[in-house]
Parts: sequence; structure tokens; C-alpha cells
Amino acid sequence: MAVDSIKYNYNSEAYYKKTGINIYIISKDKYFNFTSRIIVWQTKLVALFHSKKMKVIFATSTADAGEKIAALVQKHNYTINNLWFDSHGKYRKGYSSFMIGVDEYYYKNISDTNHISSLKKIASYCNSHTNIGLGSCFAAADYTFPVLRNGTYENMHGDSLLRGMGNIFKESTVYACKSWVMAKPWILGSKNALAGYPLDRQYKDTIFLPVWNRMGTWDKYSATSHEIETINTVYLTNNGEILVQDKSYLAQKKAQRKLARNLKKLRPDLYDLSM
Repeated sequence: MAVDSIKYNYNSEAYYKKTGINIYIISKDKYFNFTSRIIVWQTKLVALFHSKKMKVIFATSTADAGEKIAALVQKHNYTINNLWFDSHGKYRKGYSSFMIGVDEYYYKNISDTNHISSLKKIASYCNSHTNIGLGSCFAAADYTFPVLRNGTYENMHGDSLLRGMGNIFKESTVYACKSWVMAKPWILGSKNALAGYPLDRQYKDTIFLPVWNRMGTWDKYSATSHEIETINTVYLTNNGEILVQDKSYLAQKKAQRKLARNLKKLRPDLYDLSM
């Protein structure tokens, strides 16, 4: 049975007596794969050692995630400091998106009142101190998808997805990446874990050129400022806190050299768009 959300008075003494936690939501969706299982193992291990600061939730849907968040918050008198949605972005779709279990969110439905009702319930537990991370590749992609669809080249509309999330989590700050969100070993606690590139040959297709050129590039949006700001590379601390690096990933000489080498290897027709 769903647990009703509670509206907090964030200026009250009672609010500041609450314990701040970080929540990492792992989406059990149709793309749940070997990499996802590695992330599960990592986050479970980290949560074991940082149980007072970080909680891991496995969600089959947004409603499922909302009920589990509500139960945690109400039972332990928590307030949410950081909320991370571990997800998958599929480039072949041609648009920015993220998933929570079976539920997909993208520019066409992120303002649909019925579709986002469960997201709004989760947002009711967040506040101006909450950081929201979309751990989906290309979630902030606002560039043109370089493949003709219906006779035109269409924008990926990551800016619309970001604004839509900001309008749901009205007091919070939302973070999303224009490129790949890497699942390197020890995704938590490594400053470059969310930057870089996948090693498979298919990602050296020329259609990934805009993705390569934006490695480690993140955007943030808050409905209070109404502005999307491009920021340095985001990373997660050992206890799931969302932080921003002092310098962007591509500002590093080593990253620049890797990028240059890989750009020379780009070839057409390596990536299967039909899958």
C-alpha cells in the first residue's frame, strides 16, 4: 500500500533535527545487464559501510521507488540530501531519456500530468537542499541526433528533459550529462568514474562524434533560476553525495590525448541503429 507523502516546513526546528541521507535508486528495467549487476554489487558494498549516509533502493517502477522512499523517510525521520537515478540512455532512440523500472521519461511526456504523478510524489520529499542526479547517458544532450529520421535531423531535447525534471523537483537542483555516464569500477568515490567512454568498437561510429566531443560535460538546472548551466564533471562520493569537479574531465591532458586518439579511429556503420 502506498505511503502518503508529507509536506515539511523546511524553516522549522523539527526539520533541522532530521537526518540527511543520500538515496541511490537502481532501476530494474529491460536494460538491466552485466554492467548493472556490477553497479548493484558496488553500491550494496558501499551502503553497507555508509549505512547512516546512503540507502540503495531497487525499483521496478516510479511508483515502487516512491513507496520505498516514503517508507524510509517516514520511518527514520530522514531528509533527502542527494537522490541519484541510476538508469540507461539509448543513443539509437535519438532522444534524451531516463528510466525508473518500466517507466521512461523524455521530452514528450515529462510534462504529462498523468505520467509524472509518481515522480511528483517523490519530489514532495525533496527540498532546496536536495541534489537530483540523472545517471543516464545523454540525458542532457541538446544537440542534433546525426541520423535522418522522417527526412529530418532532430534535436535530442535533453534541455527539455532537464527543464521538465526541474519543474517537478521545483526547489531542487537537477544534474544530467551530455555524453556517456560511465560505469567504471568503483563508481562511488572516483572523480572520473562518471566521465570517459565505453570500450566497445561500436561506439567508435562517426555518429557518436557529438558524444565524444562532450565527454564529462554536465548541465544543471533549477526551476528557481530558470537557467540551464553547463558545469564541470559531476562525481559521486563514497556515500552517494553529488559533487562537481574543480575542472572538467576534458580539461585534463590525459583525457585530451585519449579523445584525440579515439577521434582518429571513428568509422561509419559500426553502430546498429535497429536494435
